[in-house]
Amino acid sequence: MAEKRDYYEVLGVEKGASEDEIKKAYRKLAKANHPDLHPGDKECEERFKEVNEAYEVLSDPDKRAKYDQFGHAAFDPSAGGPGGAGFGGFGGGMNMQAMMKQAQKMQESMLKAQEEIAQMESTGTAGGGMVTATVTGTSTLKSIEIKPDVVDPDDIDMLQDLVVAAVNEALKAASDKSQSQMSAITGGIGGGLFGSDNNCTRAQIVTFLYRNYQSK
Repeated sequence: MAEKRDYYEVLGVEKGASEDEIKKAYRKLAKANHPDLHPGDKECEERFKEVNEAYEVLSDPDKRAKYDQFGHAAFDPSAGGPGGAGFGGFGGGMNMQAMMKQAQKMQESMLKAQEEIAQMESTGTAGGGMVTATVTGTSTLKSIEIKPDVVDPDDIDMLQDLVVAAVNEALKAASDKSQSQMSAITGGIGGGLFGSDNNCTRAQIVTFLYRNYQSK
């Protein structure tokens, strides 16, 4: 099955077109492609149906708002759009409105958590505490402390190895803290999408909520 064209493209109008602009475009195209004027022309017949389908959605403020937010999925039950019984029916469970509220709440919690994570500090040590590295929650190296006793001009390689080990340990600690805090919000879903440095859209959150629900 051919992929549906964008309804605004079908009518040849901009997304921000007014009701009058949409109506005028529809009338012009409907008249030009009316089956009565082109008997036996399957292409015009399909075009006429496409124009009517687009106008049915874009002429209705509520349907248009849903289409602007979710595209064709808004009216495709198999895609879990709000035009069906909830989000893909959701087994009679969570509907689209409830899911959007949950997504909004999750997004707000994630943004707050990201701010808190950015203020966190984690440390890593090597050589029995001879080298200490401190990083922020956003994996930025903040400081390196090296005790004089470990500095040997004749063995710089060892010092370099200790610094690398301390930094890696600090980064791992920061990552573990971040994942723990974000997982408390997302329940572990998202496959890494909901990280401390990822600004997820509400649509992405809704998608993963839906997929997570479907997998249960």
